[in-house]
Amino acid sequence: MLLVALFENLDTDFVRIPAPQPLSLPASAPVKPASPHVKPASAPVKPASPHVKPASAPAKPASPHVKPASLPVKPASPHVKPASLPAKPASPHVKPASLPVKPASPFLKPASPHVKPASLPAKPASPHVKPASPPVKPASPFLKPNPVKILYWNPPNWVGTEKSLNAKECLKNRCQVTYNRMELDDAIAVIFEVQRAVQLPKKRMGQVWIFSTMESIRYNYNDMKNYDRKFNWTWTYRRDSDILKMYDTIQKRKTPDFTLKPKEILKHKSKDIFWMVGHCSTSSKREEYVKKLKKYMKVDIIGSCGVKRCAMSNEECFLHYEKDYRYYLSFENSLCRDYATEKLFGPFIANIVPITRGGYNASLFVPPNSYINANDFSSPYQLYQHLINVSSNADFYEHFFAWKQFYNPVHPNHWCDLCSRVINKSKYHRVYENIRRWWKGGSDTSNILGF
Repeated sequence: MLLVALFENLDTDFVRIPAPQPLSLPASAPVKPASPHVKPASAPVKPASPHVKPASAPAKPASPHVKPASLPVKPASPHVKPASLPAKPASPHVKPASLPVKPASPFLKPASPHVKPASLPAKPASPHVKPASPPVKPASPFLKPNPVKILYWNPPNWVGTEKSLNAKECLKNRCQVTYNRMELDDAIAVIFEVQRAVQLPKKRMGQVWIFSTMESIRYNYNDMKNYDRKFNWTWTYRRDSDILKMYDTIQKRKTPDFTLKPKEILKHKSKDIFWMVGHCSTSSKREEYVKKLKKYMKVDIIGSCGVKRCAMSNEECFLHYEKDYRYYLSFENSLCRDYATEKLFGPFIANIVPITRGGYNASLFVPPNSYINANDFSSPYQLYQHLINVSSNADFYEHFFAWKQFYNPVHPNHWCDLCSRVINKSKYHRVYENIRRWWKGGSDTSNILGF
């Protein structure tokens, strides 16, 4: 009771303080932030309770280093990059993705103004790797390019078949010979036999045309009027041809491989001369020479111009008749420069002495002391006297075979020479302005009869 009376007395001594009312501030007045580091803004009023945040107001960042919400929030992890902005590279040496990256290797060229744009093939990292756009070089060194095609426009019958020509070892995988004129445009080179007139086709740019013959000019029936500036190469028996085409040749042996047997070669021979011939009337008049010679020595004629026949090949015939005969007449049907045929080379496979007569220089084709040259004697009679002296002396006769110890007759493969030249045709640029003049210049107009 005393306490109540006391409080009643106190109330009378002091002004009564009204009960507190809720604080109400105008909405337009900004609230001063508690932290001196937070700048005032048009932000909504901070609520009285520090624990209740109005929905319309952004949260006050806990850290004074956090930027306002108008900027993108820096992710908590430094490794996460925002999708809207490109990430700043961690290293100052790394260039943005829009620029070419500088290679780490000092051997690669940096991204300089001299580097070509990306539309060109990129330089490979390895100098041995080529870009994919050029043709790929075969990995295997054993892969060979396609053989070059050679068209034989008008091959003579004695040449043989396409199959036999292409079977030659030196042509395999290098050159292909065809007789099909439909392949004219595909041919790198075209061969024309010019013994008789031939209608020339239209020449393709870059194609090589080859003037070919094995017959002498005396038996050439082609006027060649339209041949100017058509042919690039010549392929004949003439030694001044671009490619030499000989019937046969004599090559030096690598090691001596022949032993003479004194008196054995001549011992069984009982006959003088034989002559294999099928051309009975010739420009060289060889038949007239033989007619004179037969007055002094017996000459057996074998073939269509005589009474005897040999059904075997030429080589087999020589080996057959060498047993009985001492000499063979190697007389050409034409006396033209360099015109040396199988008439000259044939008897060299046998042990028989050839008696030569032609427009060639025999010393350029066969070994010395291997033949008797009829042109060295003034008449058939002078030749006859010399033959008698040789036959009567075995040592003198056998010295004509000494060359066999060091030389060997072989069949040249002139197709190998032709193929090699066609493959390397860029090295042999030539056009004959007047090939008729070149060919006619090879004729020897003299008609040496020896009497």
